[in-house]
Amino acid sequence: VGKSRSHIANFLRLLQLPEPIKQYVSRGTISMGHARAIAGLKNKKQQVDMAERTIREQWSVRELEDELKRYSGAQEQPEPNTPTGKPKEEPQSKRDPFLHQAEDDLTNLFQTTVKIRNKQNKGRIEMLFYSKDDLDRLLSMLNQAK
Repeated sequence: VGKSRSHIANFLRLLQLPEPIKQYVSRGTISMGHARAIAGLKNKKQQVDMAERTIREQWSVRELEDELKRYSGAQEQPEPNTPTGKPKEEPQSKRDPFLHQAEDDLTNLFQTTVKIRNKQNKGRIEMLFYSKDDLDRLLSMLNQAK
């Protein structure tokens, strides 16, 4: 069918979502990326609740994924306490916020996953494509930027 195995698998996973979420995706209220993240929840009611919260709070896909990590962590095990009885502090991310924002901006611009790899002020930008047509679309966009 001209699509990768993972692309087809993601579509099939989205078809398993509750009807309200499928409607949100078809109307463009949430993106397919949002729906894929929500599909990781097992409970249908939780999926719908998270989709509605995503819409209400206007989360990006990344913000939704972060919330789902916090949510699943809270579901699986309670916050461990230190000897003083205070919750442990979460370690700060070593990820440069500038690079994180640049990835988000490029992902939105090119409508595909973009990763920026950086090591000692050198790095590379990786863009995923899923078909020859998708590659042609990306190359066309890059050529227009000349």
